[in-house]
Amino acid sequence: HALHTPHSLPPPGPAPDSQVAPDPLLGARPMTGWSYALGLVTYAWGGEKIVDHAGFQIGYNSNVVMVPGRRSGFVLLLNGAGTYRGDGKMARYAIEYRLLDMLTGRPEADWAGRAREHGALALAAIERERAQVA
Repeated sequence: HALHTPHSLPPPGPAPDSQVAPDPLLGARPMTGWSYALGLVTYAWGGEKIVDHAGFQIGYNSNVVMVPGRRSGFVLLLNGAGTYRGDGKMARYAIEYRLLDMLTGRPEADWAGRAREHGALALAAIERERAQVA
């Protein structure tokens, strides 16, 4: 319990619009009340408490996600670019959000479609940057 009790800023509570926290990569997601708790991130997904810890490096992504109220969770281990704009992190988000929707009983959203769309935009930006350097 102490591991997933919030201990630092930002203070626990609703997202700024009280309903949905914006995601710079995948648009709106049903996440509220983000807090940091002794190495774990806590938030609510569609009203359910979520506890997770993620990491990425070039070449791989990982995430441990727990839904304490449902005594459930999952671990994601993916090979991929591992960068903030790369395909590995986009794939992780799409899979993570879909599994969270399933575990919390939320309606299905097209997270994979959103990830593909934002991934394409990110790759186009990378190509533009490369062209400017060349």
